[in-house]
Amino acid sequence: MPPEAIDVLSDASDVYAPPAAQVVEPPTVAAAMEFHVVGATKFFVLYGLTFGLYQVYWFYKQWTQYRRCHRASMVPVLRAIFPVFFTHSLVDKVDARLRRNGSRSDWNSGTLATAFVILQLSSTIMSRLAGDAFGAMDVATLFCNVIIAVILWRIQLAINLAC
Repeated sequence: MPPEAIDVLSDASDVYAPPAAQVVEPPTVAAAMEFHVVGATKFFVLYGLTFGLYQVYWFYKQWTQYRRCHRASMVPVLRAIFPVFFTHSLVDKVDARLRRNGSRSDWNSGTLATAFVILQLSSTIMSRLAGDAFGAMDVATLFCNVIIAVILWRIQLAINLAC
């Protein structure tokens, strides 16, 4: 073997050593989003198929994503089970995010939150007053649930815009 080949081999690094590459975790999109984004079809199909119970999951996902993004100490399950106490807070946070982004927010967050709370309480009271037979109270409850779905969708549109 010529002497030049021996010098090249002796200067080379260990061929059996693992490569020395720096491993960096890629940033995730979900970690950067402050709220849970949902499309119209998914929202209305899940809301309809669960007869309105999807709102509990929807509120849970919104608060879980907010807690994860801000590392806040809160209990999303309680906020999802009792949304009438926390809806105003959620829409205020969405409105603040829209303003931070510089997005044009032409929605009245307080009115939507108040309408949700009133309709949610009215729906609950009417369903308790309804008798065994299908009657006017049941129709009114269904009507309230449809309006609640539209209100929550309007809030979701603002969330989608914010994120």
